[in-house]
Amino acid sequence: MKISRRDFLKVLGVSALPLLNLNNILRDEKEFDIIILTSKPVESLTEILKAVNSNTGKNIFVHGINKEAENVLKFSLNRINKGVYKGSKIPILATLSGKSIVSVVEVRRISSTEPGLTLTYGSKVVDPRKGVFSSVSKKIYSEKSAAYEIKVKVNLTESSSGKKGEKAKVSINGKTYVYLDLKKNTSITLPTNLGKIKVATFSGKVRVEESSCKHKICMHRGFISSPGERLICAPQKVVVEIVGKSMVDAIVG
Repeated sequence: MKISRRDFLKVLGVSALPLLNLNNILRDEKEFDIIILTSKPVESLTEILKAVNSNTGKNIFVHGINKEAENVLKFSLNRINKGVYKGSKIPILATLSGKSIVSVVEVRRISSTEPGLTLTYGSKVVDPRKGVFSSVSKKIYSEKSAAYEIKVKVNLTESSSGKKGEKAKVSINGKTYVYLDLKKNTSITLPTNLGKIKVATFSGKVRVEESSCKHKICMHRGFISSPGERLICAPQKVVVEIVGKSMVDAIVG
């Protein structure tokens, strides 16, 4: 059975959260990810950053981690009057006051697929089509197709870009299934509601090699290696997250 990304929420068995509070997520998880599939990267990113700034009440210091992201950010920031600024580090006074957060943005061109917007934190996947992101969600889902994937990571403390992870935590339906050691080259095939998904580690990185989902966005994502990065297959309820030593100790210690 093929599942549309528009209907993935029904597959996950999770309700949209109309009163979703991003500050509550940052308090509990310290970070969250927003994944956007769109044909209008500048417009979509602009609206997402505005919504995060408005809901959290915090200034956002944002930077792109690849050339495509830097180009999109350049135009997005020109459309935002206040609250969102270029930069990868929070000024020390802003950090002490708790009034600012860091956001890391990555933009990739992808094969044409359905538009979508997904919010993840911890092992939870949320459809944000109501509440905080209702306006931008409506615009994104009205697009005929998507040619860009935008990943926005919002972090209360600092960016993890450049740091190396030690393990990949694989979760199914919100529950931890297995930890994979990134120091070892290995692969594992997991049974899912749609068939199977194969996750493989190689040279300190992890990727989805095979998937039974329709659009295979999780496969197109390629390798990830930095703490906090995630591979997500919403239709199959699978989240693969890179964790560092301290994060692993907190989970299993």
